[in-house]
Amino acid sequence: MLGAIGNPFNDFKITTYWSHKKNLWRSYFQPLPVHKKEFYVQNEYLSGLKSLFTFRYHTSSSSFYSSENQEKTEIIKQSFRIQIKQHFSSKVRFQTRFEKVILNFYPIQVLKSGLNLYQDLSWYVSKSLNMQIRFSAFNTEDYDSRIYEYENDLPNVFSNFALYGRGRKWYLMLILQPSPKIKLWLKYRRIFYDGVKTIGSGLTSIPGDMRQDIHLQLDIRY
Repeated sequence: MLGAIGNPFNDFKITTYWSHKKNLWRSYFQPLPVHKKEFYVQNEYLSGLKSLFTFRYHTSSSSFYSSENQEKTEIIKQSFRIQIKQHFSSKVRFQTRFEKVILNFYPIQVLKSGLNLYQDLSWYVSKSLNMQIRFSAFNTEDYDSRIYEYENDLPNVFSNFALYGRGRKWYLMLILQPSPKIKLWLKYRRIFYDGVKTIGSGLTSIPGDMRQDIHLQLDIRY
């Protein structure tokens, strides 16, 4: 693996790495070791003290073997991300992100893609109340072209949502601290999927085209 971080110009930062990995294992379904190549480059430009522009390009290559005909299929995945963080004041912050994923399957010549766009707002209403809101839209061809979207969440909760299909998502999280010893987190999320009658499968399936979640955590120190 090779990597580099540098500041070639004032207010401009570049981060990049390249790796060539080989999974040394065999199984009935994977008769040969799987190769995987990755390349990543991210550019950051700070405009004054209020705006941070980020462009990221990531590509990886992997392969799998069909259990039916034992033919090797190579997948080249490319992702493009553009992000803008804006600090309008010490209390109000915006973040806008656009991401696109492209999958190429060889030698079957299949092309799949997906995209995601979201808008974040973080507002420190007062010293004891912080409000975080996100509106998101996504459109992918299937689960293979899914896009992962990391969410702000409760302490010790990791939310890296896999978005696939077509739909919209939003959430609201309130962080309330009425006293130094009491802190409350409340999060509500709602997702709409277009053109579906059931979300999920099996025992976890949800009838309809809408999913909603409520998370609550209270921290009391004494």
